Amino acid sequence: MTEHESLWFMVPTSTEGLVQVVVEPIQDCFELDKVVETYSQRHSEDFGWIQSGSKISLPPLNHASRENFRTLLRGIKRHFTSRYGCRFPEIAYMLATARVESYDFRRAVFFSPIAEIISKEAAEASYGTGPTARRPEVAKNMGNDMPGDGYRYRGRGLVQITWKRNYRVFGELLGLDLVAAPELALDWDVAIQIMVEGMVRGLFTGKKLSDFITDDQVDFIGARRIINGTDRAAIISDYAERFLLLLEDASCADC
Repeated sequence: MTEHESLWFMVPTSTEGLVQVVVEPIQDCFELDKVVETYSQRHSEDFGWIQSGSKISLPPLNHASRENFRTLLRGIKRHFTSRYGCRFPEIAYMLATARVESYDFRRAVFFSPIAEIISKEAAEASYGTGPTARRPEVAKNMGNDMPGDGYRYRGRGLVQITWKRNYRVFGELLGLDLVAAPELALDWDVAIQIMVEGMVRGLFTGKKLSDFITDDQVDFIGARRIINGTDRAAIISDYAERFLLLLEDASCADC
């Protein structure tokens, strides 16, 4: 993770909570085990890691990352396909985003909800209102009004949220007090729901998946505006294209 000032500047556009949606039973969309196995084979060379414009090879997918990927896919089936259907391009973009945003380079572990890798001092400078704050008015507008709020409400999750205001919005959406317990954003089920509903509803920046991915267009480059402007847009687009091929290869009518 980087510490650019623009990183994690997510502005929620709705506080409407989740409602019970009745949908017709749908197929599982893809064979989960096949997706996991195929990705494991392609992780090192085909996906690799894009850095400074070049793709480098990675070591084989480790056990922790493999199990994380399986858990993520199960969560997407539970919270996305069950509500929105088998929309592979959108699922591919979620997987690509999570692969980049939640990579813990200290442990070389992929696909796990993580806390932003930032010191207390740096967090207070980026997100706080104290004497070292670089953007105190922005921080106040986003709800960080108490000493320590910068670090307390640093980025967490798969698609990380920052600022007290955003923790409040997603807490209300999910029926949780994320302001009092921001660490709950690291819970698997919570992190997946934040990613899914935030991207579907446009709760991060006001841009949502359907602005870029429809039956008529798939704009993986533009879709980065859902999260963070154009930062790493081409990298995530590359991964999304590869995940889309993988999902299509593992698609099924009745898994």
